[in-house]
Amino acid sequence: LPASLSNLELQLKTLEKRLKTLDPATTSGRQRKESFDVVQLTREIVEGHNGELQRHHILCDVRTRPSHGRLTVKMVKGMIVQVLENLLDNSLYWVKQRKLVDPDFAPEIIVEVDVAARELRVTDNGPGVLESFKDRIFQPFFTTKPPGLGKGLGLFIARDVARYHDATLTLSDEQRIQPGRYNTFVLSLPEGPSA
Repeated sequence: LPASLSNLELQLKTLEKRLKTLDPATTSGRQRKESFDVVQLTREIVEGHNGELQRHHILCDVRTRPSHGRLTVKMVKGMIVQVLENLLDNSLYWVKQRKLVDPDFAPEIIVEVDVAARELRVTDNGPGVLESFKDRIFQPFFTTKPPGLGKGLGLFIARDVARYHDATLTLSDEQRIQPGRYNTFVLSLPEGPSA
């Protein structure tokens, strides 16, 4: 019973953090551009997944260059939350799938915010995107998930949201995990103030 209560308390804390992060995604908050720190927002979003990360033994590290840097943007915060949530949810799904196939696999997600380059990079050590899918991954209704688990709209919408903000969302040409597979998505943010 104590372990169950402890687990329930952890899940409630996680839910509370996720609701706080998603609050800007409400209809009224979605349409208003505001200044915010991408580093702080990214940390809050990852914190909101802490319960899931712990349950599935997934290491998720948020790195900032420079280590105490801030990346201030003026965007619709709720829309950027949607992009970051999509990238993180995709990474979580694929590392969990790889863990099912290989029980010895150590799932890892790295989220890097490069202040000078104005980039946010999400890399996971899951199976990655095949070279043959690289040009199709952002097309509407394209998915590599089994039927019922993906509609193929997440990355399409995320890229559209990025464009709305004069940003770009791309699949990096870097092949960090396996040859012929891509594991890093890059959100390049428009020029603006940074601190």
